[in-house]
Amino acid sequence: MHCDSLPWAIQARLISDQEQAYAPSMWGHEYDAIKKEQRRRALRWGIILIILLALLAIPISTYFELSRSERQLLSAARNGDVPQAERALAAGANPNIVNRRGLTALHVAAWHGRTGVARALIRAGADVNVRGGHAGETPLHAAARANQPEMVILLLGAGARTSLRTLGESDPDIRGNRHPAGMTAGEIAAAAGFDGVSRLLPGTRGEYPDPQP
Repeated sequence: MHCDSLPWAIQARLISDQEQAYAPSMWGHEYDAIKKEQRRRALRWGIILIILLALLAIPISTYFELSRSERQLLSAARNGDVPQAERALAAGANPNIVNRRGLTALHVAAWHGRTGVARALIRAGADVNVRGGHAGETPLHAAARANQPEMVILLLGAGARTSLRTLGESDPDIRGNRHPAGMTAGEIAAAAGFDGVSRLLPGTRGEYPDPQP
């Protein structure tokens, strides 16, 4: 019987069955290509996710590598908690402990102007001329950027060297200005307009470029 002589509904069902029968052979290669592309995309996103998780794990693992007393010491340097700093040092915390940014507790105390904690660190053997961070700053540089004259006086009395120069561009000072590599603490203070600090630090150049925004 010819298909045209069949009722319309039966014709439609026969055409649908034929399309389904031929679909795998007609569109199989497109289907395979789509599935392959989906697998490639899933693999790419999986790799990206692994990389992101690894990057996030670096600071987390660094934090947990520190002992409890060392974490307390870094916290005390930031917050100015002298009793906590003394307890941490008495418990065996390294006075030259470095945080995840490469800064020692003395760098942190110097930036925040925590003179009491800085004294405790220096008494415990903290290196006043240690370099830290991406700019290779000393605690004296940090104190100069933060416009902390009392901290500068304390560090100078403990033997901080005024001739040491930064190795890279500094982080922003308290006014938001960055300073180029190769500057002493006194030069940074003078360039930033921190006159109270710059007067304490000899060996300035006299003229300075404008701080880099």
